[in-house]
Amino acid sequence: MPLARRKKVLITKDDESLQEADPDTPVYFIKQTGEIFKDYSSFASRMSFYDLKIFQCETSGKGNLTFFEALESEKTEARVLDARFPEPLKAAVLRSVQWQVVGRLDHLVEAVYERFKDRYFEGERVFIDFGLSSTEDDAKEAPGKGRYSVRITSVTPPSKTPSLNGKRKASQMENGDDESIVPHDIYGDLKQPVTE
Repeated sequence: MPLARRKKVLITKDDESLQEADPDTPVYFIKQTGEIFKDYSSFASRMSFYDLKIFQCETSGKGNLTFFEALESEKTEARVLDARFPEPLKAAVLRSVQWQVVGRLDHLVEAVYERFKDRYFEGERVFIDFGLSSTEDDAKEAPGKGRYSVRITSVTPPSKTPSLNGKRKASQMENGDDESIVPHDIYGDLKQPVTE
């Protein structure tokens, strides 16, 4: 919802007398907000308020907009954000922050970043740099070097037990314990550090 002087704009509620009025009673309607007015003066007053350049887009922070420009800016920014945010990450991030109680939003953002910055998910698109040197001239001349866009096809979670190069311990053979143990729950409490 657009902001006016850093506060959300309250949409006026419909007049209760409109519900009991004759269906043929003329009314004034603002399509973008769904507001209905009985008389022209209150409609014109509200429209002149919406046409003032005092509104700000809540998503992008753009200012000096009319209400309708700010509303359109928010819709555009929401679409851009939804398109840019990787689909495989959405569910994982939402599950991890669902029950978190954090005083400030920036602290929550930092905790999510720390948890997911080195994690990959199936279907995620990432860029990989192969053998790029400090100078661009060397990178252009060498075949096979450069930046590539790739999609993650499978992810193998780390295990608690150190790698034995395909060999199993005698205790694993006796117990029939073949499964590797995931060291932590990725969706767990963000306040608990991830131990490597």
